Amino acid sequence: AAARIRVAQSALAVERFRLKHANALPGALSELSPTFLEAVLADAFDGQPLRYQKLPTTGYVIYSIGKDRKDDQGAAKAADGQGSAPDITFTVQR
Repeated sequence: AAARIRVAQSALAVERFRLKHANALPGALSELSPTFLEAVLADAFDGQPLRYQKLPTTGYVIYSIGKDRKDDQGAAKAADGQGSAPDITFTVQR
């Protein structure tokens, strides 16, 4: 649950950044600190900063590596389409 809350909190901070910067997205989560987040939130599974990727469109994904502790680059579904999601993601597409 902590990982899901942290990615959601980070997404809210990105959205506040976007609103203040004429729809521009931050290049990295570190740009959110200290105005929108006190600090980049840590992944509950490995203690490293949450991961953030801009999408080829105009969106982004913030993610935790999840309980398998493997970075699946923000994959929201298992490669075979079965089982649980490899990473815990929060995706915004505009």
